[in-house]
Amino acid sequence: MGDACIESVAFFTEPQLLQSFIDDIKRHYSSIDYIVHTDRISRTLYFYSPEDWPFWHFSDLGYSPYAINAKGESHSISNKPTGKGFHLGFKSTTSPDSVATISDERSNLGLRIRLHHNNGTSAFFGFSDSNSNSYPVLKLQQDPNTVHILLDWIRSKNKLLEIPF
Repeated sequence: MGDACIESVAFFTEPQLLQSFIDDIKRHYSSIDYIVHTDRISRTLYFYSPEDWPFWHFSDLGYSPYAINAKGESHSISNKPTGKGFHLGFKSTTSPDSVATISDERSNLGLRIRLHHNNGTSAFFGFSDSNSNSYPVLKLQQDPNTVHILLDWIRSKNKLLEIPF
């Protein structure tokens, strides 16, 4: 099933579909005031507005997303990157349905596009006793070990509010 998810997400990396996905994410986040990260180890809350998120920033600057597969090749029908922008690159991970990272020219921002099924493979095929259905879900996800890169990027723009607790 993981291979099917990887193959399916390739259709979402076509520039028009990918841009539509990005526009929908921005539309969703435009209604909130702040994104908040909690660091329990340093006991700090980090606040920033959605417009200060690198994902939003590069999109507003006119950078066009495009897919890059694990070999570093553009992953589209035309096999050419569109625009100058932040990259949506395929990568292998321990989770087979994790397929993409977004980065700018200078740093990996650790954003992945994942296509998976919300209640598992068994429910997807109707074999689960506990879940009677499952649907494919496309989501943008921050890799946990890259949150510091995201926060450092926002901090470098003087847009990060840090509150100890």
